[in-house]
Amino acid sequence: MDIHITAPTHEKQEGLALYYTEDLKKRFGQYKFVQSVELKVVTEKEEAKVSISMLPSNGAVMFATGQNKIESSAYQDALHKIRRQIEKYKEIHYRKRDARRS
Repeated sequence: MDIHITAPTHEKQEGLALYYTEDLKKRFGQYKFVQSVELKVVTEKEEAKVSISMLPSNGAVMFATGQNKIESSAYQDALHKIRRQIEKYKEIHYRKRDARRS
């Protein structure tokens, strides 16, 4: 799984990239169908916007955005939204296949 972190306006680039890379590996590393994850953090007008883009091996790109005054809350919001999409992906691609085998 490739992970790309972009935060052009963030003051702590290295620490941010390390933290998010490790966290994303921990959260999504278990999913073999995830080819790449891109995370973008933008701070404008005292508000953080966190976008997560995920490319599964067999499907359309998943995208989620969170926005909040607190960066960690925006990140959690985006994670929550992308998790729902992952569950839907698993339902379509794996659970239907398992049902056909029965």
